[in-house]
Amino acid sequence: MIARISSQLIASQIHPQVVDWVGRVKLNGGSQPSSKTVTAVNRFYIKLVQNDLLTKMKSVCCLVPDNLIASITPLIRGVGNNPWTNMNFVASDLTINGLVGNGTSKYLKTGIIPNSVFSDNNSAGLTLYIHTGGNYESCDIGATDALWTNSFELFVDYSDGYSYFDCYALSGGRISGSNSAWTGFLSGNRTASNATIIYKANSSTALTTVASGSNAPTQVRPSYEIYCFALDVANALSAPLMSARRLSFAAIHLGLSQAEANKFYSYIQALRTELGGGYV
Repeated sequence: MIARISSQLIASQIHPQVVDWVGRVKLNGGSQPSSKTVTAVNRFYIKLVQNDLLTKMKSVCCLVPDNLIASITPLIRGVGNNPWTNMNFVASDLTINGLVGNGTSKYLKTGIIPNSVFSDNNSAGLTLYIHTGGNYESCDIGATDALWTNSFELFVDYSDGYSYFDCYALSGGRISGSNSAWTGFLSGNRTASNATIIYKANSSTALTTVASGSNAPTQVRPSYEIYCFALDVANALSAPLMSARRLSFAAIHLGLSQAEANKFYSYIQALRTELGGGYV
């Protein structure tokens, strides 16, 4: 069956990596994504290839609306889990607008360990597209050690209305900026030992900077798995920090420049628009 599907998709000029993704969805127990979804994902993937962004991606989940397995099977999986390990999500948590957490028990294990995936402390990034949310006391993606020293995490907008990006450590490696009740694209990036930045954008906001910093990381990459919709604290959950947002895209990658972040946003926005939801 998978061979037949692959032949049909290749005949329709679908990129082999997207064919591979469809095959993995089915092997993981999900039903085949719709032709509309495959076309949209294919267009997104080809844009990454054509604009030199693919090599920066470590793991990318498009959180497509077809079924839960398809949503959490990463399109790009250089490393990490396939699918991202589902912890308590059910089919009804997924809609055309993405996957929603409950703030207490639902999250995804990515299999991405920063200390293994990134070759140094000078290039790393986390990107989310948030469809619904508010100023929650939550971390939306990340990992840290038990002392919160070696930390890599993105808080969309905490209860204080600020976005936070820790890369690496709360002291010295943290940047933050006012960003109350944000929905849309949010991307935290370290591009050098002395350069960190958070970008945001949506249909009414051109790409802009939330916060930036010039401090070198005071610690190193954590040796714990990145969780999405939660924070991994030394292989355990930090219960108060579970996310209740609805996310429509998640990616772990090398640090993106402003131009690269702007391209990435535009491709994600186009993807979600073509899928019919999950954008603002």
